[in-house]
Amino acid sequence: MRVVHFLILALLLLLSPLSGKTYAAAYDLQSRFALIIPVSVSDGWQIRTGFTRIYFNDISELELQAFFAGPYYRISSGLKTGLEYRYMDKQINGQWVPENRLSSVFVLNKRFSPWSLLVRKRLEYRSRSKGYGIEWRGRSFIKIALSSKGITPYLSNELFYNLSEGEMNRNKFKVGLDIPIVKELKTGIHYEYETEKFSKNWEGLNIIGTSFVLVL
Repeated sequence: MRVVHFLILALLLLLSPLSGKTYAAAYDLQSRFALIIPVSVSDGWQIRTGFTRIYFNDISELELQAFFAGPYYRISSGLKTGLEYRYMDKQINGQWVPENRLSSVFVLNKRFSPWSLLVRKRLEYRSRSKGYGIEWRGRSFIKIALSSKGITPYLSNELFYNLSEGEMNRNKFKVGLDIPIVKELKTGIHYEYETEKFSKNWEGLNIIGTSFVLVL
């Protein structure tokens, strides 16, 4: 019964984002690798650094690579906030676009057996070269999972809001499985439906993705 409820919720969330729009949908196979190094400096403070790479175009090309670092503070059980700097290179329209990004982050993580809930809010200041300029952006992410010590099914949705232009311009919906291998390494597979606004038109992308996350 819990699985049936999970699938119904996934279907409702898939149909709800940006309903009423018409998209031209494409398909891709992608893969993400992330290395995360958290270092506790006191009971409440932690420094998180790491590195991310994303491959696209049927995992044949590198699309994004980023280094990130920043302090996080645990406000209470399941609630923390942080400030993160990220330097990244992303391939856009066949050229590499460097970006410096500074983000404030709020994270809420709660368990309501057998469910777990993750809510994350980001406010980002983005400075990009090659004519892309400066942008303020808000991101709202929610993830609901069936708590498990083994393979964990989940669904998530993330909205991107361009504060500089006052409009939502991107949405990412996922249904997937998190698969622990050892304590430090987790892999996963997911289906993602991503929509993004270009000029006045929305375009959709169907993605089958894999992930590998190593936490040292």
